[in-house]
Amino acid sequence: MAGKTGTAQQINPACGCYFDNVYWITFAGMATVDNPRYVIGLMMDNPERNADGSPGHSAAPLFHNIAGWLMQRENVPLSPDPGPPLVLQAT
Repeated sequence: MAGKTGTAQQINPACGCYFDNVYWITFAGMATVDNPRYVIGLMMDNPERNADGSPGHSAAPLFHNIAGWLMQRENVPLSPDPGPPLVLQAT
């Protein structure tokens, strides 16, 4: 699976300015990466925040749940082992 998150402030219609604390949270992803069968886009309208103001809900875990369910329902095989990770070294 692969994807990209996004966050955007919503516009306050009363003043035409951005709200300081009202957001859209988005995630677009595909499954599987090596042979994409599904593309899923999600948008959460002003999701709840934690008591300290940090983001409490994210669209990425929801994508994971939906894509995982689809992969299981359709019996999509796991991707092959990519092998050992590449290690970059500065010279």
